[in-house]
Amino acid sequence: SALNWARGYTLLHYCCECLVDPNIVDLVAILAPDLEGPDKSGMRPVDFARKNPEPSISRVLQKHRRERAKAQIVSKSDDGKFQGTMSTPPSLVKVGGRQRVAVGSSVADDQDFDAELLNPLSVLSPPKGRVTERTSLDDVALPRRGSAQRPQRTTQVMFDEKLKSWLPQVQSGSSDAVVVELQRPATEGGMGFTAVEATRAVQQLEFLSRFASEETESMQQEIN
Repeated sequence: SALNWARGYTLLHYCCECLVDPNIVDLVAILAPDLEGPDKSGMRPVDFARKNPEPSISRVLQKHRRERAKAQIVSKSDDGKFQGTMSTPPSLVKVGGRQRVAVGSSVADDQDFDAELLNPLSVLSPPKGRVTERTSLDDVALPRRGSAQRPQRTTQVMFDEKLKSWLPQVQSGSSDAVVVELQRPATEGGMGFTAVEATRAVQQLEFLSRFASEETESMQQEIN
């Protein structure tokens, strides 16, 4: 704050633009309140990172952007409407079945990147007490009131796959139709959501669609 930064240009912008040490960028990203804000020229930290000659700078920042995005999705869920799978403290993030510590070496953490894009809805869980299609009550381990226990994996996988099946329709601009379809009973191919739940689910699908599209573009740029 003692430096005369240009409007919107932060320490994170500077690190992504000028540094080649991923550990420093990792630390600054952990402490930065905003990873997405543009400077006065419209450049975000990720834009500078993609131009950085050291590819690990971009990978480190992308890791933190994914973690922040998933935390944002979970935080937007109302009292049990959707249960987030992030039950760990902020310094630990569960992705791809293993815990990642948000400090230290971060280059190797990008090994799960492709798998995460293939399953962008892994941060969502079925609403409490609701049984999805082809799932009997015997298959569901309902959490105790006030507990953070997630549903049994069989139910979670079915829920993820079924909800993810509407992602192409959302990406094609048919969000309104998806809201209606999600309110249909499970026996009719829907999810049995209320109007509020269906609207929130579509908003999350739209968010994930934009995020996945941007991440895919970033990967293509790195390949090129």
